[in-house]
Amino acid sequence: MRLITQFDHEFQYRGNTHIASVVVQCSDEMESWIGSVAFGSEEADNAYYARVESGELLNVCIAVKATCNGIEGSDYLGSCHVRAQCLNEDVMSTVNDHAMVGEAIADLIVEIANMKIKLDRF
Repeated sequence: MRLITQFDHEFQYRGNTHIASVVVQCSDEMESWIGSVAFGSEEADNAYYARVESGELLNVCIAVKATCNGIEGSDYLGSCHVRAQCLNEDVMSTVNDHAMVGEAIADLIVEIANMKIKLDRF
């Protein structure tokens, strides 16, 4: 996984403010998606594949992980086509467009609640 950025994010849980460490990463995906895009013509498809094969475009999986007190929430989005020269910008644009930080925080809150249920059993 390639680190894109890392930052702290405040969130509310049970009336209290907490700080989560958020990490945004991406990794190259296998080329299994080749042959699965359709732009309406074989010529357009081939032009797109040529951009990927030349290294201009990358097919990546984006991971956003939010951690607080050792508990982790996450959100993943695969088959994201981003420009190699603008990798960080394109990844962060996708993260924002899909509200991935919010989804990772929501998952973190679920994991915290699940941990509390488990600990209450002792």
